[in-house]
This record gives sequence, C-alpha cells and structure tokens, in this order.
Amino acid sequence: MTKSIKLLALLLILSTSLLTGLFLTKRRQVSKLLAISQTITLKIKIQGSQAPGAKIYANVSLFDEQKKVKDYPMTLFSREAASETFSADIKVQDLDPSNKYSFLIKPTKGVAKVFCGANKSGENCYQSNFYLIEGGLYELDFETILLGDLPPQDGKINARDLSFIKGNLGKDFGDADVNDDKIVDTQDFSLALFSLGKNASDDTINWLGKAPAVSLTPVPSSSPVPSPTLAITPGGLGRTIDKKVLTIIFDPVLVSQNKQKLTEYKAWKNPYDTTNEAVDWFKNLSQNRINYQVVENIEANEFIKKEDGFIYNENTYLQCTADNSSCHSPDTADYSLILNSYNVCNRVNSGEVDELWLFGGPWFGFYESRLAGPNGFEYNSPPLGGTSCSKLIPIMGFSYEYGVENMVHDFGHRAEATMTKVYGSWEENRLEHSWDKFGLVKTQSPNFNFSGCGSTHYAPNSPDGYIYDSSINVDSFCDNFFNYPNLSPAENVLKTINCNAWSCSEIGYYEYWFGHLPKFTGVGPDDKLNDWWEYILDPNVVK
Repeated sequence: MTKSIKLLALLLILSTSLLTGLFLTKRRQVSKLLAISQTITLKIKIQGSQAPGAKIYANVSLFDEQKKVKDYPMTLFSREAASETFSADIKVQDLDPSNKYSFLIKPTKGVAKVFCGANKSGENCYQSNFYLIEGGLYELDFETILLGDLPPQDGKINARDLSFIKGNLGKDFGDADVNDDKIVDTQDFSLALFSLGKNASDDTINWLGKAPAVSLTPVPSSSPVPSPTLAITPGGLGRTIDKKVLTIIFDPVLVSQNKQKLTEYKAWKNPYDTTNEAVDWFKNLSQNRINYQVVENIEANEFIKKEDGFIYNENTYLQCTADNSSCHSPDTADYSLILNSYNVCNRVNSGEVDELWLFGGPWFGFYESRLAGPNGFEYNSPPLGGTSCSKLIPIMGFSYEYGVENMVHDFGHRAEATMTKVYGSWEENRLEHSWDKFGLVKTQSPNFNFSGCGSTHYAPNSPDGYIYDSSINVDSFCDNFFNYPNLSPAENVLKTINCNAWSCSEIGYYEYWFGHLPKFTGVGPDDKLNDWWEYILDPNVVK
C-alpha cells in the first residue's frame, strides 16, 4: 500500500513537471509571437452625435512605463453601427507583451486624452497598466474625447478655433468641419464652444519612470490638528433647464398701405423666424442644456394701449417713426391689460407658461425685460405688481425692427439685473464679489489695468459702449470663470485678448459673454449656486 502511494506521488510529480514545462514552452512561444506582431482593437467615444459609419482620424501614441514606444499617425476610427463608439485596429510590432502600456489618443480636430488602465484616464493616471494581448479589445469609451482643437493644432481649444469655424460657416471646409459631416455649421461651433467651456486641452504624460504615489496613513496625535481646507470644485455642468414660452406678436394691419402688416410694410424682421433663431441660439450655446419651447404664438393685428390710455393709429404711428419728436410720451405699454386680455397669469399659475415674449415695433412701449408677479425686483425696469400671477414671470420685450442679436442683447440686461439682485450690488472698479469680477471692464475701472468678461454694452477691451469690434489689446481673466467657483487671483491668470476672441462681431461677443457665465453644479463658498443660469432663467430662485 505504501509503495503504491509512493508510486502514485512520483507519477503526479512527473506529470506536473511535464505540464509545467509544456506550459512554459507554449508561453514563451506566444510571448515571442506577440513581440513580433499582433493586432489589437481600440474603442473610443468622441464628442458629438455622428452618423453610423462616420470616420474620425486620430493620432495614437503608445507608452510603456518609461517612454513613448510607438506612434500611429492618422489612425482611422469608424463609428460602430449599433453604438455611439468608434473603433480602430492597430498592429503592434516588436513590443514586449510583459510590459504595461498606456494609450494617448488625439483626434486631428480634438484634444489628446490619455488612457492608462481600466476606467483610468487623464489626471487619474499615474502609471501604465494595460497589457497587450493578441486580438485584445481595449474599451476606452468610458470617457469622451472632446473636439475643437483645429489644424494647426496647438493643444487646446480657444478663441482661434471658434473664430475659424465662424469664418467658414456654410462652407464645405475640411479643417473647420469639426464633426466631419461635410458642412461647417452651428453644430461644429457648438461642439467647440462646449469644449472651450470645459477649458479643454491636451492631456500630458509626466509620470513616466516615476513610482506611483503612496498614500500614507497619518500617525494619531493627542493634540488637536486643524482640519484641511477643502477645495470646492464644480461637479460638472448644471442640469438641463426647460422653459415654456408664450409669444404675443403685435403686428398691426395698415389699411392705408394695401392692408399690409406693419412688419411687411417696413420690411422688418419676421418675428416667427427670430423667435426660432433665439430658441436655437440658446440651445446651441448651452450644448442642448437650455431649451425654450414655444407653447403658442399669438398674433394681434393691432396697436397696443399705453398705460395712460393712448393708442396709436396707423397715421399717428407712421408719423412717429418718420419724426420721433411726434411720438407719444409716456411710452410704456399697458402690461396689466396684456396679462389680463390674454389670460397670461392663469396659464402661468397652471404651469403651462414660464415666460412671456412680446414683439412690437419701435415706440410700442415694451421694456427689454420686466418681472410681473409677487415680490418682483428691478429687471432693467420697475417690477409689475398687482397681478394675479402667483409666481414671478419674466416678460421680454423685443422689437421686430431688429434680428436675433437684439433679442440676445435684451437677455444680457436681464442677466445683469438678475445677478445684481443675487449679489446685492454690482459696480465697476471693484472686485467685491464674483459678479463684480465677471463684469469688470478696464475702461470703466481706473484702479485696474485688466478686465473680467465685460458687460452687455462693454466688451473687455471696449473703449466705449456698444463697440464690439475693437482691436485694442487688453489683459483679461475671463477664462478663469471656466474653473468657477475655484477662481485664481486675477493677476495670476491674465490673458491678452482683443475682439478676435469673439470674431469681432456683436453676436460673437454675446456668445463669448454668455458662454463664460458659470454653469456648474453645486453651491460655491459664497453660498450662491455655481450655475448662474438657474437664477437667470427662473427669478423665483433668486433670494
């Protein structure tokens, strides 16, 4: 029995040795083959919504734990039919499969992103962790690679990229076509603007050859230890905000002019078109985060009554537009009559309507923006009380003599009035709070030799109001607000800019200005929301 057991044990040892030898031999053979040539598949996620089969070129670099070992320029990634991810096969040659690797992927129209391990990318990387496996699938689509750094690439998304896109809108221009859909349009601009808002720039690999950082457990102490200061960082973009709009268009019919509407006779803008343009403008600006929905367009073919009871007829109104000295004063329209005549407050109270947009011609008596309802505040106009509205409703007053840039201008004053209420004040030539900092203008602030982001009337470099195309250089810390509420001292983050930062146009400046407004989740150290759009779009949130 004992001999049998010994014999069995000997056979087991011999079998194990033989199997181990065979396994090691096979492993050496595979390792050698992998070191010569192997194909791996990379799967990535690209910003935007591309059609199935869309193709993106990217430069792929492979790093081991010490250095860069391979470059794969102009690697073609194709969108997979059943998902929003892109994939590409690359052949890896003459590399040691026992080493660990990282991938740095930079689209030809985007910023570089480093992937160093499962669910590890960017600043979370401190060492290479991927092993190369024959036929391996590397799913790197857990993080989106941002677009907008256009040729010649400089490693970041900035005003140069936005200006280049705007200068080629409507063209089939390859380098400005961010999403490669064969046309340069607002989608391309929105993609780059979103990336700019994220302060996107190339990832860098500065940890090669270094040991990973070790977290040491502190030794308990009997004496009190002061608590560390916590850095408050935004947790991402704020929520999607949907608002329902009722529009009332006052467009009188002129009997004396062949029954043409006023807009037709004067060849002014079509208010239906400009409404849609404004809705699209905010949607594109915010990367689909701010969504206005027009619940109804009401057209009233009449002149509106003034607060003092005066009503223009077509003769007196046309005389007013020809000679402004003949226009009626006081000019203010009867807002209470409008609210009552069109059942506005009932629709607000039921949740059917959030905002009212009024359209009319010059001298119709509309404020650019006004608040109606309980506990209203200055909204670039006096608040309207005494209504049946149970909550505040913003009322915008637009002139169809002008286009969408005028509508956005009015929203600028609404934003200014709102944030002044939130912070209790707003003055140039001081940096008392975040709103002061945002709106700082060097021209209006003799104690400062730099600007913030400017105001509706003054760009950061404007020598005077309403000048948005000045080539004068100014130092600005406006981009600091992409890191809100973690604002660095202004003097440490100044950048020299001029109107090229917004394509030297009025609407371009409004995109720049609104695009820099804080839009992040959470509450800052000043106890204010990090998403200022919450205040601007809902005055009921303002305390």
